[in-house]
Amino acid sequence: MNLELPRAHRSLDEALRLGREIDQKYSIPSALTNLAEVLMEEGDLAAASKLCDEALAISRSAGFTSSRADALDTLAARVD
Repeated sequence: MNLELPRAHRSLDEALRLGREIDQKYSIPSALTNLAEVLMEEGDLAAASKLCDEALAISRSAGFTSSRADALDTLAARVD
């Protein structure tokens, strides 16, 4: 396991918390997708999938096409 994963996990949790706190709609899907990638590396595919689903829902409702593509790409990587 990559020794930087726990630090990345903590940093992304904080970024997500702050994004939600200030209702920063554009940063939330990115934080969710990046955190999902860390969770996948940690072996928690179920939690990663839930975060990608949430990122996808937010991105769709807000019309963020690049964030939507990122979430779909991360979900697709799960099956590799």
